[in-house]
Amino acid sequence: MPDLKYNSKKQDDVYRILISMPNWLGDVIFTTPAVRAIRKRFPNAYISCWIVPRTREVLANNPNVDEIIMFDERGWYRDMPEFLKFFFSIYNRFFDLGILFHRSFTRALIMRMANIPIVVGERTGKRSTFRVLTNPVDVDKDNIHRVDYYLRIIKELGIDPEGYQYDFYFTKDDERYVESLLEYLKVFKNFAVLNIGGNWGYKRWPLENFAKLADMIVSDLGWDVLLTGSLKDIWGCQQLVDMANYKDRIFIVAGKTSLSQLAVLFKKARVVVSNDSGPLHIAAAVTRNVIGIFGPTSPWITGLIGELSTNNIWLAEGCDVPCYAVECDRDLYCMKAISPKVVFDKIVSITRR
Repeated sequence: MPDLKYNSKKQDDVYRILISMPNWLGDVIFTTPAVRAIRKRFPNAYISCWIVPRTREVLANNPNVDEIIMFDERGWYRDMPEFLKFFFSIYNRFFDLGILFHRSFTRALIMRMANIPIVVGERTGKRSTFRVLTNPVDVDKDNIHRVDYYLRIIKELGIDPEGYQYDFYFTKDDERYVESLLEYLKVFKNFAVLNIGGNWGYKRWPLENFAKLADMIVSDLGWDVLLTGSLKDIWGCQQLVDMANYKDRIFIVAGKTSLSQLAVLFKKARVVVSNDSGPLHIAAAVTRNVIGIFGPTSPWITGLIGELSTNNIWLAEGCDVPCYAVECDRDLYCMKAISPKVVFDKIVSITRR
């Protein structure tokens, strides 16, 4: 195991660890294999995770995490008292090791100013200029899967990964809530979940395609269909139901669950079909029967990984994807060209194997 640079501490002296998490739901899920490996390497350490409030639930029940610290440094200069309160809460915890899964220069600077002796993270221009990292890591974030990116960061500490399986934990109360919800809907047998949401419009498979897929699931497989998403997706779910033929077998549960309850729902489903979004990766944490639909984003960077990588569906030819375009001059061809039949055939193949 290599000596750590710029300090005299050895890794066996690490008792308190601060991990700075990324800001997006899916990305926090992508860190969970690395967090699990950190816990195995430091079984007796106290592990704190610094996250933004909207992602808290991803780690809320994770046994590998001892503490969640919520703060978003954006706009900290507008509320200096709150920032100083946060900073001194970090400073007074006497962390031995800081791990940056976030590329923010500000977060790296805070860790160093808080007198954390070992700070590990990706080498970037400002971080190099101001030498805020004790252990800078050279890694190409834009050309490897996000899971591999986070695992590469901890490899600097001699920590080996334990596979790509994500972790997402829920409680007995979450299970009871979902059982009550299904009983209320009178969904007692097999059902599929279609997650129509996505954090920007071009990542969303057209509603008419989801509607056709829902009809095929009901008519050919005899399953019910549940539609999930956030509160803002309820109107889209209603539009989908209006387009479908089997309206009485399609149920809207968007906005009716927490993330932990959503995980329970995914686990109980025969299959989950989702756009590239946080819920796609929650589903991958709790079930093997999950399908991801990709258009302008890359399945090789944020798609299902490992043995589930064959469950990514994208347009293989006819459009220059992934493009990450904020405006599309091809009328979202990459998403519209993915037919409901292709997705349905994938459902059949993974649920009957």
